[in-house]
Amino acid sequence: MQWKHSAAWTAWCPASDTDTVEGFMYLREFQIAEQPSIITLIESAVGGNSDTCSICVGYKHQFDIITDGSGTAQRLFAVQEGTKAHLVSATDLYEDEEPELLLCYNNTCHFQKLSETNNTTEFDFHWNSIPKDIVCSFPYIIAFTTDTMEIRLIINGNLVQTMAMPKLKLICSKNDIYFATTAPEFFHGKMERLQMDQQKAERESMSPPASPHLSPETKPLRLYRIPLNALTGVVGPYDRKCVNEADDSNENKAVENLKLSESKSRTSASRSCTASPTTGLNTTNLMLHKT
Repeated sequence: MQWKHSAAWTAWCPASDTDTVEGFMYLREFQIAEQPSIITLIESAVGGNSDTCSICVGYKHQFDIITDGSGTAQRLFAVQEGTKAHLVSATDLYEDEEPELLLCYNNTCHFQKLSETNNTTEFDFHWNSIPKDIVCSFPYIIAFTTDTMEIRLIINGNLVQTMAMPKLKLICSKNDIYFATTAPEFFHGKMERLQMDQQKAERESMSPPASPHLSPETKPLRLYRIPLNALTGVVGPYDRKCVNEADDSNENKAVENLKLSESKSRTSASRSCTASPTTGLNTTNLMLHKT
């Protein structure tokens, strides 16, 4: 399906943007043997033809590619036999201006060129645990698990940083990266201080007691934002703060540990050392914003 109106037309006629069903135009339908768990539209030109649309679908223990010209699925990569496969994601990349996919399954990331049939594992790298979501922002690739965030270099897979974040959940990564995690004051090791603060607050407050139906295991969540330009370029000023935001030295240290940068931004992801500047670690240009 394709949206038949331009963005300028939608902005000019906002009232006509309410019926999303009528706004789409039917293009083509593809048939595959199994129900896919992953569908990725490949924006890179395959075979030098920029008009060709390709789709990567993942199901069971394999990744297939469907081209608009043939409409049939071709085997792209299969997980080694005897291995229980958990497919995570398929990300469209470039390597020396050639289209390439980063296929993630279990705790492994595999680089697969679309123009090659041989599957080499020379450049594969592994996460410390199985991720639930993958975000690529050159020169970094970020894995989100249920309780950790892991940052690596996409060029060689070297580990940059791992951070413990209970109940971590990726929300969106279309523009900037938004995620939620347990409030830092409820991290393990801070409960004794929190209980003392609560007892002091109860003595000083005249507010009614908490609801008896509230579970003691429930912990508040915080919403964070990582600007993509903090990972790929220069960070601009950002002064937004929450109302009644408290200063916490330990929380500030956790925020400072998330400061990374790259000297030059790119419009498309690449892992080529020849197509990319040497990556350096700068602890002054990545900012984690609490919202």
